[in-house]
Amino acid sequence: MKGILGRRLALLRNPEKGFAELRTVTLETAVAEHLKLLILVALIAALVQFLFFVGMSVYAQQAHGATVQYARMLNYAFGIAGGVGLFYMVGGSVLVLAASALLRVFVRSIKYTRMLTVLIYAVSPLVLFGWFVVFLPPLLIWAAFLFTTGVRVMQEAHPR
Repeated sequence: MKGILGRRLALLRNPEKGFAELRTVTLETAVAEHLKLLILVALIAALVQFLFFVGMSVYAQQAHGATVQYARMLNYAFGIAGGVGLFYMVGGSVLVLAASALLRVFVRSIKYTRMLTVLIYAVSPLVLFGWFVVFLPPLLIWAAFLFTTGVRVMQEAHPR
């Protein structure tokens, strides 16, 4: 995990250098790293959601005297946490593939496999920080910037 996070953070710090280092990364490696990162982030998001829900329930009971049925609350909290985790897994994989199909119409200057590799790494801000919903518009802009930078770097290295 350390290598995967290190590569993503290096890419976020210096996109040109990061994408230049990705010239030798295969699509299989990029997909494997992306799925490992999605699993890690999905587990973290699910755990945070679960703890938040349990904490809210305990607070409601202790501070406001609310009656909490803990068996039902835990069932609901597990369900919500599981849903959040699955959303990260499905959203992080299916939405990337759908976006790659749409972007393929506009980006014909590099091979599809290179474009998909660039897209997988360009969505790093969304994967790492997307659970802060307030920051979603800036994260989308950041991901678009990373994608255009990655396409430009790959065009120089792998012209069609």
